[in-house]
Amino acid sequence: MVHNRNQVKSEKYVENSKGAKNTKSGENLKYRFKKENAKSARVKFKDSPTEDLVNTNKIKRSVQSLLTVVILSVATYICYKGYLETRVNTPFDDKKVVQNSGLSVPDRYWGSYRPGNYFGLKTREPYSPVAGLIWYFPEKVLVEGPNFRHWCEQGDGINRYTWIQHDGKDFGIQEIDDGGVRLTTSFVKRSGGKNGGDWTTRINVTNLILMFLEICVWVISYYEINNDA
Repeated sequence: MVHNRNQVKSEKYVENSKGAKNTKSGENLKYRFKKENAKSARVKFKDSPTEDLVNTNKIKRSVQSLLTVVILSVATYICYKGYLETRVNTPFDDKKVVQNSGLSVPDRYWGSYRPGNYFGLKTREPYSPVAGLIWYFPEKVLVEGPNFRHWCEQGDGINRYTWIQHDGKDFGIQEIDDGGVRLTTSFVKRSGGKNGGDWTTRINVTNLILMFLEICVWVISYYEINNDA
């Protein structure tokens, strides 16, 4: 087969041009690849602080959640222990502070040993005769019911009641402010005899406001049964 020189040259030129194009396209691909790698590196470099912030926020949230759970657990435990203290009575098995009681200590046999009453006297025996104070206002009976004052109750609305003098043994003076009146309770005790001595009490009522108020007052006595009156 005979080829013309011009034809051979043209074919070589075509092949060379194709090779040149392929070379240029390869270089272009390498350039684009390097450029994209550089862009991705820049993007990663720019995004890395944001990722650190996200991770830091996640850690903070986890720590806050853990602290919240711990605080709630401690609060629940404390509330549960407080609830048990009101429901469970654990006896104290150690030696008693007060070894002698009753008539073995005659000068302290009678006293104001009734903290749940506005005023009351009893002995140190388990089953003792007790004395207590009761009063009410007749004008309030029809409106508020009997409304007797005897046990210390928040609903009574007493302004003030407190001992102003008390030696813990022989005498005591107390003031009770109820609305417009003041009740002054006092007692004096004399030791001796077979029953621990005797005592006398006096109840004095005075007005705190310039108006007439009717009040009924009793000093009653009764016996305790199972340490409850």
